Amino acid sequence: MSSEQLLTITHIDSLPGYALAFRLAEERQQLNVRMRGLCRDRHGLEELEKQGVEIMQVDYQDENKIKQAVQESRCVFMIPEHSSNRVKEAEMLMRVCKQVKVEHMAMLSWVGMDAVQHDRERYRNLNEYHQIEEKLKQQFGEQHCCIIRSTLFNQFFYYVTPMVEDRNALCLPVKQDQRWGTVDLRDVVEAVCTLVRQNVQVGRGQKHLYRFTPTHMMDGREMARGMAEAVERSPEELKYHQIKQEEMWQHLKRIRDDDRFRERQPSGGTETRYTVPIGRYLTDRCIEVLLEFMELASNGKAEIKSRDLKEILGREPQPLQEYFKKNRDQFKRFR
Repeated sequence: MSSEQLLTITHIDSLPGYALAFRLAEERQQLNVRMRGLCRDRHGLEELEKQGVEIMQVDYQDENKIKQAVQESRCVFMIPEHSSNRVKEAEMLMRVCKQVKVEHMAMLSWVGMDAVQHDRERYRNLNEYHQIEEKLKQQFGEQHCCIIRSTLFNQFFYYVTPMVEDRNALCLPVKQDQRWGTVDLRDVVEAVCTLVRQNVQVGRGQKHLYRFTPTHMMDGREMARGMAEAVERSPEELKYHQIKQEEMWQHLKRIRDDDRFRERQPSGGTETRYTVPIGRYLTDRCIEVLLEFMELASNGKAEIKSRDLKEILGREPQPLQEYFKKNRDQFKRFR
């Protein structure tokens, strides 16, 4: 990017928003950008401010507030809100960005969108992401927008660690024999940072759609074997159990208030302070999205392979088995 451009990221009070803002802030000087982060709640964002990110608390339904928040931005990276008005809020954000002449707009979405649009009732939340994707392309055109579709982050497995301890099994609402995959959030934010560094956000002649997936898919048994390493059990001892969505819903609601997930954990293994999830990220709407994605996976609609992440990183994305092995000490904190 040229001299002192403003890069704005929305929903920094979410796991991917916080991680992306923090990672880009670390390279702020090298990238020659100013950083602004938008949030509903400033709680817990003090470290981002120390990194030089200008924090703005906004009401995503207040047009004047949004206009003030995105003014002077060259690029806005939108992470859709976990709210009941997700689409309307995104529409307003995109419209205002266009009005104030934001040059380029990007968004984080989910893989599997092609399947989602054919079953809108079952995947109500994920379909909203698809609607936002379409509106983004309409508003900015493919030359001036970028959509990054990601699968579930490896970091989700921290949330299920207490259940693994209690039941001696990896319990997910996904069929045991169904193959699917997850990616490390660190790889995702590193890839986005690389795209920014390469000035891809200018957009002309560049891809407008990226799919961030692992290169190897796994079934439930393979995931359980990896999880066994993370929680220091033998692979023969720790099994995989498919559970109902309601059971996972109740578990994640309990985790939201679990003291082990109250504060950000220090760096360790391959994790940094900004990639380990905390309980307050698990709002009801966030849980709904996670459950819908796992249902998508269970129905065989998330077994999607792409080389995009590998090509941007210039290496293989970290395999889940390796991730479990290298972060045993982190998993130990949640047992």
